[in-house]
Amino acid sequence: MSAEDRVAAALRALAEQTQAPIDGEHRLQDRLRREHRYRRAAAVMGSAAVVAGVALAVGNLGPSGTAMAPTPAPFASAASTPDPMASDLARLASEKAAAESSPSPSPAPTYPPPAADVAGPSTVITVESDGRYAFRDARRGTLLATGGSAGYRATAVTVAADGRTFYVAETKGTCGDWRVQRIRVSRTSRGVSGIGSDVQGVGGTTGEISSMAVTSDGNKLAYALAGVDPESRECTLFTLRVMNLSRASTRSWTGGAMLSALNWAPDGRTLLMHGQGCCGDYQPGVSRLDTGASGTTFDAAREVPGTGDAGSIGDGWVVSSTASSANEVFAAQESFGDPGAVRIVVLDPVSGRVRRTIADVIGVDTADALCVTNDGRHVLLSTGYDDYRIDDGRISHLGSSHDLRPIAW
Repeated sequence: MSAEDRVAAALRALAEQTQAPIDGEHRLQDRLRREHRYRRAAAVMGSAAVVAGVALAVGNLGPSGTAMAPTPAPFASAASTPDPMASDLARLASEKAAAESSPSPSPAPTYPPPAADVAGPSTVITVESDGRYAFRDARRGTLLATGGSAGYRATAVTVAADGRTFYVAETKGTCGDWRVQRIRVSRTSRGVSGIGSDVQGVGGTTGEISSMAVTSDGNKLAYALAGVDPESRECTLFTLRVMNLSRASTRSWTGGAMLSALNWAPDGRTLLMHGQGCCGDYQPGVSRLDTGASGTTFDAAREVPGTGDAGSIGDGWVVSSTASSANEVFAAQESFGDPGAVRIVVLDPVSGRVRRTIADVIGVDTADALCVTNDGRHVLLSTGYDDYRIDDGRISHLGSSHDLRPIAW
């Protein structure tokens, strides 16, 4: 029997197994996701491991999408030759069985929706699944208005400290024409209205912006741009640019990582960022770049101590997202325990020392976006499909019916 026939037989065998306990299935999936983020790089996985992963996925879902429990696949004809694909599949099946029989974790708390009269921002800007940007109510998550240009999709959003000036980065197609719009928004009892205009000097014919941040005084706009590599024709040339909006002057840095979570420190000079390197594996950590110092590469930016400590992966805290009030830097610490948590703290951006803890959001383990108001009293946390407000330390669940990524207020 050929290798292709053995794979087909394994897929059929896995799909015919009995249903697994739901909470055991979920715990295994969570554990495997963490394992993937920290121990597996997609670029170095062999084709046999990829096929084994596909076989496991079919076993999990079954022919009609129901959860299934696989057992080791019968690669009988390969008995004379060790089959790394079969052993990998057997190992994963064994881990799955162990997860199914393990005690259930303590349930995560359920957070209430924001109070109708909660103070703080009333409007958030998001990027919707269809590529348009949208304004949503910051207390109920309901849609207020959408915007966008034909043929373009929004890729990044940010908000000035006044809470009324929004910036939207748009790209035409994939890595095509790109631009940034400034939208001044007003909200009344009748709804939301805005006046938009292109930010002059910020745009090009090939590229895509992955993250933006504006200083608290509104004078400088930082954005991370991926441009087209002339050799590969892929969007893999990474540039960081800072534009002085009042003087229309721009400074650039290049580097080897795609940047996200750009955030100006309160001094208006230090730029905090997360750099995602090769191969798709999650690489936590926050770097700080002195935009007033000499240099032309952001690869030289120093990592904030403790934010990406490899020794803490799995049972400690790591950081990839920060946000700043007028005087302090806030950080979202991620913990990959069971059930997981994101801890909002105030962080020293130089030493990495935690100055104080704001809140622990239990039951989530990723922070995709973090925003804070200028006074530091109101924090917005996006974990992908769930979004939370922390108002004066009180946690509320903004909603989970929409994937509000990216998001800003």
